[in-house]
Amino acid sequence: AVPIGGGNIQWAGVDGAGAPLPAGLYSFELESLNQGQVTSTRPVEHYALVDEARQSASGIEIVLRGGAAVASSDVSALRRPSAPV
Repeated sequence: AVPIGGGNIQWAGVDGAGAPLPAGLYSFELESLNQGQVTSTRPVEHYALVDEARQSASGIEIVLRGGAAVASSDVSALRRPSAPV
């Protein structure tokens, strides 16, 4: 659960029962509830290290650590890592 005011969540890579999930790319959504009923669902912003930016047939892609590529239009900010990589 995320506190009402927001906050950071670190996912441990396990399912609801605590069993490890296979390596891969996962996406996350945040559900807002009111008296147990879902009132909205939205994607969650996340942070990843960038390995490269490249031109593709569909435009500029940002390649993240681990190999996932996202459209540059989906990136909201770039910042220097807070710790050495």
